[in-house]
Amino acid sequence: MGSSISERAKWFKPLAKPVLYLLLAGLVGACSVATPFRKVAAGTGQAEHGTTVVVITEATLGGSSEQRSGFWTGVQSVQAVLPSQPGLIGYSLRQELLGNRVWTMTIWQSELDVRRFADTATHRQAMQSGAEALINLRFARFQRDQRIAAPTWEEAMVALEVAGKKY
Repeated sequence: MGSSISERAKWFKPLAKPVLYLLLAGLVGACSVATPFRKVAAGTGQAEHGTTVVVITEATLGGSSEQRSGFWTGVQSVQAVLPSQPGLIGYSLRQELLGNRVWTMTIWQSELDVRRFADTATHRQAMQSGAEALINLRFARFQRDQRIAAPTWEEAMVALEVAGKKY
């Protein structure tokens, strides 16, 4: 009846390290890093009807290291040409620290600008070279008043949950 706290806690001591590791892995695995939102010179014109088009993508990667390498090569190619794309206002990238998910956020002056970019040889090649590494791909697209700053990543994630489409 009168057992001490140390006697009652004996069962916990062998579990303490594994539980701590699981908690830390869960916290770090859920963490992600993002580039700051980068405004570009190409997006200095007026947005159509006072609204911009925000495009959020989420890619879940799998496959071999070679297949993932193809994905990242495509990402680098797109990043190299993205700032010069007509109608692009800005962009940001986000990646899980220890996970396999990657996100992009781009803001455009019009739907036509989005379609033109998606049809560029660089974007088509990136989609082709990265396809084998994809387990899942989803995106959301929505309009936003041009006078409002770029969405936060928290807003972008809500948009993906609410309006995201899987491919």
